[in-house]
Amino acid sequence: MFETLVDGILWDIALVVFFGGIAWRIVAVFRHGMPRDLSEPRGSGIGGAIMTNIRRFYPRHEIAPKIRLHVIAGYMFHLGLFILLFFAAPHVIFIEEHITGFGWTPMPYWAFIVVSQIAFAGLILLWLHRVLHP
Repeated sequence: MFETLVDGILWDIALVVFFGGIAWRIVAVFRHGMPRDLSEPRGSGIGGAIMTNIRRFYPRHEIAPKIRLHVIAGYMFHLGLFILLFFAAPHVIFIEEHITGFGWTPMPYWAFIVVSQIAFAGLILLWLHRVLHP
């Protein structure tokens, strides 16, 4: 009965809330509009955009020693979550059955345990640092 509830009405409610939030955000972006660009174009901005994206993966040298724990624990959590989301067996099966129609080999159970523990350790480290250093 609980599984029917979760896979039925609660799933539908979650989808409505999710897509409602996306629609709300898109409408807000279009209502706000874009300010007029007053700068002179110097060519394509794609190279600069890619380099800015890559540079911001790492903290600046001035503050890196102060936030090393945040960066390492944040990467532990987010990379672990990404790996679990796309390579854990239940997720691979769900994606195959409900989204894409094809699947891939899921990670073995021992890898699932290791990755989930690393992700959880990163989350706990961030939480402990936040609680102990308000």
